[in-house]
Amino acid sequence: MILHSAVAVGDPVPDDCRALSSLDEAVDAIASTAQDSILVCSREVAARPSLVAREVLARADVALIQVSGSPTQQALAVRSLCLLPVSAYGLAQSVVDAVRAQCRTRAAMSSVTRLSQARPSLTQHVRSFFPGASFDVDLGSGDVRSAKPIEWDVRGARDICWAVCQDLGDFSVALAGGRPTVVLPPAADSPYGARRWAEVSAVEDLELAVSRALTAVHAVGCRGCGRTVPITGCPFCGTWMRSTSPVVTTPTVERQM
Repeated sequence: MILHSAVAVGDPVPDDCRALSSLDEAVDAIASTAQDSILVCSREVAARPSLVAREVLARADVALIQVSGSPTQQALAVRSLCLLPVSAYGLAQSVVDAVRAQCRTRAAMSSVTRLSQARPSLTQHVRSFFPGASFDVDLGSGDVRSAKPIEWDVRGARDICWAVCQDLGDFSVALAGGRPTVVLPPAADSPYGARRWAEVSAVEDLELAVSRALTAVHAVGCRGCGRTVPITGCPFCGTWMRSTSPVVTTPTVERQM
C-alpha cells in the first residue's frame, strides 16, 4: 500500500494508493497496515499529522519517503512507487529521486514576481505587473521566456502529468506530441504565486525509469530489519548506513560435464 500525505497523485488514482488528509485518517491507515507499506510525504506543513502518526504508532513496516519538487513531479514520483514489488519498498527513496531527476517540467504563469525556482530578468519582473503577461519557465534549466500563446512539445512521452489553475481566462497553454496520462485537480493556491498558471511534467517511460533506478542503486542488507535498502540507510527501521552490510549473493557454479 502507498499512503501519501500533502502530495497529489492525480486522476486516475492507482488502486493501491490512499490519501491521508487528517490525523484520524493517518492513524487508521497506519494502524491497519497488514504488510510493508510506504508513507510518502512532501515537505508541506499539511504532512505533519501523518508524520506524527507514524512516529507515535512506531510501525516498523511503514517506510517513510519524502518527495520534493513541483506538483506534477511529485505526482509522477508517487506513481512510480506503485510499480515497485513490496520486496523493493526499501529502495523507494532512490526510485522517487531518480524519477524526479528524469522529469521534463515546464510551467506557464502570468507573473514571475514570486518565482523562486528559476531566474527571471528584471524586465520580466516589471512585465508581470501589467495585464496580459505570459511566461514560459523551464523548471529544469531555470530559463524564463516571455511567450503568448505557450505550447509545450512532450515528444511522445508515455507518462505525462498536467496541472492547471481553476480559471485560465485568456491565458493560452497547450500540449503538442502527446496527451496527459495523469491530471491533477485544480489547486486552490498557486504554487508560483501567479494568478494564472499551468504545469506539465513528462517522463519518457515511467516503468523503464523505475527499472533503471533499481538497477543503479547500491543495495545493502539492513542489519536492523534485514530488508534490502540503499547504502544511505533504511526507511523502515531508520538504521543508519554504518549498521548496514552488502547484500550477500550466492555465486553461480557451472556444472562440469
